[in-house]
Amino acid sequence: MKPIEYLFPAMVESHRHNIIEDDGTTLLLQGTCPITKDSWTLRVDKVGYTSWLSGALIQKALPRLSSDERELILSGTTAEGWKLMCGDEE
Repeated sequence: MKPIEYLFPAMVESHRHNIIEDDGTTLLLQGTCPITKDSWTLRVDKVGYTSWLSGALIQKALPRLSSDERELILSGTTAEGWKLMCGDEE
């Protein structure tokens, strides 16, 4: 099987993370928050990630992830980064 980057190069490059490990069933993503500059890693289901790259809604493709984890994939911004930008909603 070809790596995700080969199948969807433009999609993977357009997001604020890199795939640093592919064990066949999961992917380990790594990124840096553009606000806090903190590094983060997140392990995701490979099939779900591929489904999202193909156009599925991220919450449908990766339903086991929290909204904060999905935001890491979408924008690279951590929950702390959002708090700094928008304040604490509580």
